[in-house]
Amino acid sequence: MKKYLLLLCLPLVMAGIFRDDVNEREYLKLAKEPQFDCVGRIVSSTGKRGGSCTLIKEDYVLTAGHIALFKDEKVRSGETEIFIEFNEEKYAVAEIFIHPYFHIDSIRTDLAVLRLCHPVKGIAIPKLNQSLQEVGNIGYGVGFGASGPAKPRGLVEFYDKKIAGMNMIDTLSENRDPDTGAFLAFWTDFDSPHDPDSCNIMGDKEPLPLEYTPTGGDSGGGMFIIKNDEYLLAGVCSSSGYDKLRAEDRYGTSAGWMRVSVYYDWIQSIINPGA
Repeated sequence: MKKYLLLLCLPLVMAGIFRDDVNEREYLKLAKEPQFDCVGRIVSSTGKRGGSCTLIKEDYVLTAGHIALFKDEKVRSGETEIFIEFNEEKYAVAEIFIHPYFHIDSIRTDLAVLRLCHPVKGIAIPKLNQSLQEVGNIGYGVGFGASGPAKPRGLVEFYDKKIAGMNMIDTLSENRDPDTGAFLAFWTDFDSPHDPDSCNIMGDKEPLPLEYTPTGGDSGGGMFIIKNDEYLLAGVCSSSGYDKLRAEDRYGTSAGWMRVSVYYDWIQSIINPGA
């Protein structure tokens, strides 16, 4: 199995670039399914976009470390307040927990947990995936930010839409957790319906019906897999890379997702201390 290095490509991670031969409304429809209500948007009191997150307990959300680090600096300086938005309702952030191994220069261990001032009601909270067997599963990625069709390239902009799409989880990163030795992330790629042979980077070359790739604003959003007819939170959007720079479209990109299974114990230590 080919492994991928988790690269620092922060400016490239937005809400979702989708197949140009599929109507956008299909991706919007998927994002509105109730199992994805748990994916929220991070916003600041100044109105700036801040990425995506997933509700993992009534008063906690999981997101990417590089998003939380930036926001934490702004909060400490008194420059801004941070809110999580679910269904257009905002919840203030009370506390930020960034994984101790996270470092912005390497983007490894790119995870953070945010505690909210008040609990979120009326939204189903997903179970966290604990299995290390993510590869080979279909992942459902959800997030906010820039969106648009893969072709032509110039149509991808920030429309503040919640987009959900599908990817096959193809492989694992080369980077390992220093404590357990487990691979930190899994990777997906954006397969083309027009030119699958030249666009494929890893795994199966055939695109899924709602194939997509995350881009800026999607960072911190969740990727879900289905086990026993239940959606489990398996990944957190961390980074993306233009592996095959194509002038005519945006196919041939890849995305790295931090593995919830590897960090399950750390997450539990924050949201259920002493349990």
